[in-house]
Amino acid sequence: MTGWTRIRDLPAPASRRFRDWWDRTHDDSLTEGVPRHSDPAAQAIGVPDKGGTDEIARRVSRSDTRADITALFVERAQAIGCNVHRVGGGSSITDCDEVLQRLLSRITCDTAVVQLGTAADQDMMEQVVRQAGGRIVDAADEDALFAADAGITDVVLAIAETGSIVIRVGDTVGRKAWLVPPVHIAMVRASQVVPDLIDAMERCRFGSDSSATVIITGPSKTADIEGVLVTGVHGPGAVHILLLDDPDSD
Repeated sequence: MTGWTRIRDLPAPASRRFRDWWDRTHDDSLTEGVPRHSDPAAQAIGVPDKGGTDEIARRVSRSDTRADITALFVERAQAIGCNVHRVGGGSSITDCDEVLQRLLSRITCDTAVVQLGTAADQDMMEQVVRQAGGRIVDAADEDALFAADAGITDVVLAIAETGSIVIRVGDTVGRKAWLVPPVHIAMVRASQVVPDLIDAMERCRFGSDSSATVIITGPSKTADIEGVLVTGVHGPGAVHILLLDDPDSD
């Protein structure tokens, strides 16, 4: 539809499809004024260089081993501002308790909200937080939640091509734990890392227990005001990934 009629009560039908219009009019003039990769404004908001993107695509396509895919994920996650902490030797939360306790101590985490996919993982993670001297916050208590120092979640997938993590919102993992606190700590198993977004879409299906699937690519960023990049305005300003090299990742 193109707009309102003169009587402003019914929408006027479009004279042609948007795709037809786009095919006829799309040329370089439409992108005039859009920041180019070499412009400071484009660099400030993290617009990837086309050559770099092509190189990443080639590397993903020839990453035949799990080790290659995992290494690429680590590289890309660090490049977009995530802090990656690799933990070898197992897939259980108890395998990363020392790393997590050091991390909680370093970021001065006194309170944390924990939301993991299974009750067993939830109990183990809460125990690790308490051993580090932290206090568990109930996500239902909004006053305490907004005062929490960190949110700890697991993921359903991670994407090597972009360094992204994927969270499925449902009964056990809500939206607030990874969105409200200033620090987000995500537990990722190496077997959950897929090469690219296409693989992620194939593996990540909606179910009756899920209301949304969210792809998180680095800390929250915005450059709305004069193209100045600001971190942590609309979400966590820091993202830490605990990467477990589980046996299934071989």
